[in-house]
Amino acid sequence: IQAAQEYPDVQFCHATGYKAASSGLSNMHNYFTSVYQSRYVSGVVAGMKLAELYGADTDVKIGYVGAYSYAEVISGFTAYFLGVRSICPNVTMEVKYTGSWANQALEKETAEALIADGCVLISQHADTTEIGRA
Repeated sequence: IQAAQEYPDVQFCHATGYKAASSGLSNMHNYFTSVYQSRYVSGVVAGMKLAELYGADTDVKIGYVGAYSYAEVISGFTAYFLGVRSICPNVTMEVKYTGSWANQALEKETAEALIADGCVLISQHADTTEIGRA
């Protein structure tokens, strides 16, 4: 935003940001991809692995660690879950939020709680590697 203010003749675009609309600057923009599409494909791959391990008719539970209950996260885990269920239609999913994009300790703790709840596979929409480590 500061650079956009300093250089009004240059167009600035920020991926995944949210402040462009409230900045009042005509040269400041936000954009985002349709992440839900790749999350669906990731879910299909996860479903294929579950089918390999447990059979396609399995009724195991999977987990998902989300940063916030934002539309971006909700559409992402919904697409992921639909991808999994396209392969394993009886799978259920538990979602827990951390309230942070990058709290390593909390992400690990949340993943461990999902594992303790019986989730056999964990996915995420957060920014650290601690969920995978758990």
